[in-house]
Amino acid sequence: MNAVSTHAGKELAAQRKRVKKNCAVCGREIVALKQAKYCSNRCRQRAKYLRQKMAKEA
Repeated sequence: MNAVSTHAGKELAAQRKRVKKNCAVCGREIVALKQAKYCSNRCRQRAKYLRQKMAKEA
């Protein structure tokens, strides 16, 4: 294994665009990848709970 291949993943990850946005659940401002919706695992789980709750009520 050479040094080039061991750092290739880190270099590619560093090039991914990060944007400022707000968490979909709590509204906290985060700097994350474009596809991210939540600031933490807690907010991700809360969103899932709320989705399931809404599905049961409908």
